[in-house]
This record gives sequence, structure tokens and C-alpha cells, in this order.
Amino acid sequence: MADAGADRITVDADTSGMASVPLDGTASRPRETVASWNWSWVDGNTGVTFTVAGATPVVRLPEGEHEITLAVTDVFGAVARSNVTVTVAAGPTASAEVSE
Repeated sequence: MADAGADRITVDADTSGMASVPLDGTASRPRETVASWNWSWVDGNTGVTFTVAGATPVVRLPEGEHEITLAVTDVFGAVARSNVTVTVAAGPTASAEVSE
């Protein structure tokens, strides 16, 4: 059983338009028979598919909503999938005070 974790919102804290997002597939069971974890998502602006391997990768995502799929393959070759939605929200904006 693949488990990509709960949907979540993260903030673009440095206001770069991107955020580092940790993914976690370690709740996938039974852990003893997992051979690989592969994550994939499509960039909504470019249509490019991104993939990354590993149980707990950290990925950089632009602001917006992202549907990420975890595919877990076991030692017998069976594949299970789970999705997580990650929303990257705009970070705080600096406000300037103007005095007259």
C-alpha cells in the first residue's frame, strides 16, 4: 500500500516564487517489501513531467497547486500509487511606509 501522506500547504517564505517541499513515503506498507519509491508530477505551466526517486526526497515547487503521485514498487514487481496535493502559497510581502 502506497502512502504519499496528507495534503498540505507550504509557504514561499523567501518570496522567490518557489518553495522546498519535503515528501515522505515512509508510511507505505509493508515497508519490508518496498523495493522503490518514485514520485512524479506535471508542471502546470510547461507541461513537463518531473520525477524523483526515494522515500523522502525534498523537491522545489513553484507557487500554485501540485498533484504529486507516489508509485511504490515491491520486491515482487507490484506497483501501488498514492497522490498528495501540495499547495505552495505566496510568501509575505514587504510593505514600505511612506512619510510625508
